[in-house]
Amino acid sequence: MARIDSLLRVDQLERIAVRIATKERAPTRAAEGIWETCSLEPPGDRVQAAHPHREMAVAAAVLGTARNRIRVRQLEQVDLPIADPKPRPRKGQIRTLGSKLKLQNPLIERKRPSGIGDNQTDMMDGADQRHRIPLGMEPAWTFAYTIPPTQDDPMNPDIGRLQPYPFERLAALKSGLIPPADRDHIALSIGEPKHPTPALVTDALIAHLHQLSVYPTTRGIPALRETIAAWLSKRFKLGSVDSTGTGALGIDPDTQILPVNGTREALFAFAQAVIDRSRDALVLMPNPFYQIYEGAAFLAGAQPRYLACDATNGFVPDFEAVDDATWRDCRLLYICSPGNPTGALLDHATYARLIALAHRHDFVIASDECYSELYLDEADPPLGLLQVSAAIGNAAFSRCIVFHSLSKRSNAPGLRSGFVAGDAELIRDFFAYRTYHGCAMPLPHQQASIAAWSDEAHVRENRRLYREKFDAVLEILGDALALAPPKAGFYLWPETPIPDTDFAARLFAEENLTVLPGRFLSRVVDGADPGMNRIRLALVPPLDECVDAAHRIRRCLERIQ
Repeated sequence: MARIDSLLRVDQLERIAVRIATKERAPTRAAEGIWETCSLEPPGDRVQAAHPHREMAVAAAVLGTARNRIRVRQLEQVDLPIADPKPRPRKGQIRTLGSKLKLQNPLIERKRPSGIGDNQTDMMDGADQRHRIPLGMEPAWTFAYTIPPTQDDPMNPDIGRLQPYPFERLAALKSGLIPPADRDHIALSIGEPKHPTPALVTDALIAHLHQLSVYPTTRGIPALRETIAAWLSKRFKLGSVDSTGTGALGIDPDTQILPVNGTREALFAFAQAVIDRSRDALVLMPNPFYQIYEGAAFLAGAQPRYLACDATNGFVPDFEAVDDATWRDCRLLYICSPGNPTGALLDHATYARLIALAHRHDFVIASDECYSELYLDEADPPLGLLQVSAAIGNAAFSRCIVFHSLSKRSNAPGLRSGFVAGDAELIRDFFAYRTYHGCAMPLPHQQASIAAWSDEAHVRENRRLYREKFDAVLEILGDALALAPPKAGFYLWPETPIPDTDFAARLFAEENLTVLPGRFLSRVVDGADPGMNRIRLALVPPLDECVDAAHRIRRCLERIQ
């Protein structure tokens, strides 16, 4: 018997779901099947889940409860059904599943599968249920919870909408697996740069540590904003700044630039400042995506709308397929070019169309460009939103905001330094928000950032190292996984010969190699999951480790085939 006295968090319900599905006897990764093989009906106050096995359907409904803005308070007694611990009978035998489900407040609908009694929908409020299920059948047990709203929860109910982070799901997938001890672990799962941070950055940081005694301002020091303005103007052909750094700036450092502590917090905070909670708002985003976009939408009281990025459209969203009603309800559009995890780039025509749509339908474009400086062709850097905006005559960058970071460009993820730039009115209001948010960048970090944005030599070397790793890995895996180098970024996004979660589990269990299953970065929409049966490989370790990892992947592929 489980006693629940307060609001259940998603992670608590996930643990319950794991116990339901596995009775704590199988690896935790078995629980992945609960929400991957069951269909949920979000959002709302009714969550439905279906699965051939009764206990899995209940587990999915419990899990779905936590993921769909439903507060599960006053669930005081729950006697959860568990998997039958007895050995599986031989074909033709009868298996009995026994369970009890007692929920004090929710109304539970149970629909029997065809072939077991009549097929009507019943209501039950705690009675024990036992059914004899022929082993060969595949019934579709369906359980739905309808949970009455509560009025006394002091927390923001939107917190309950947040989904488990990809690396939480990855940890669950690996739980219980024992990798071989005869080889070192290699992680290609996290996009954390491993190249050394340039000495010019660390030297500037150390030289200004005495400024820790000074409160920084939200707007940042003028020298930093001016350095960023010069970099933007030169890199994206704004104004008339030439290769020597001289000329007129194409962006105002005082009104159109704001330093931030890395793009992660800025991407999240921006949605809180721009979303109008008094109206139903959609936040459009690529799928797969950086999960901060989704979390930002949820906590701003908006509804995410996922735009598939699959191979049929070059791994960029098919914006032409978005109808006018969706654009009218859109308040914020997140785009990411170069894409994470695909490395795909948006072209000039797509940027121009999006800018026109933003003005026509009154929404804001938030362009995540943190991978913009990691491209393979030195003569062909990726376009940026502000660059196209200026080129088509939107020199004020109306409705356009870009996010840039030093984490990938300068191998400084721990510095937590980036900036937002664009529309002066949006920057003004975002600045007001951040004044209360209390997230000013420390002065030593600002000085180190000036050094980083002022130098391109270390960035070119960074790109050379990634090109070297792409070449080496593709030579080993290119034919085995039908891989081609991406346009930019440091990820590979190959298809897998077996389900992506199974492939990732085998790579860890058999080769001590961690990769990220694609479905952990995506959402199912209309029955389609653009991340399913793909994995993300982050080529961030040193060259020798990337080569070793590629050989391990190839060995695993040979065993599967």
